[in-house]
Amino acid sequence: MIDPYNVYIGDVKCDPYRIGRAYGVDGAELQIVKKALRLGRKHKTKTEDLLEIISTAKRILEMDEEDQKINNAK
Repeated sequence: MIDPYNVYIGDVKCDPYRIGRAYGVDGAELQIVKKALRLGRKHKTKTEDLLEIISTAKRILEMDEEDQKINNAK
């Protein structure tokens, strides 16, 4: 089993944090990437991880809507 926190490409550690930085994703989006990379490989089942990904994605969409309302009110 691959440990998603110890993957190297050459001499570069390519963990979820490095991938997030490379793609410029924020903290909430990075949580989705982390969950997807370790799907069912830690202490949670694949189903539990997928449900958390969905929950996080819904919250990101809610925050985007909230931010849009705030920006439109200005």
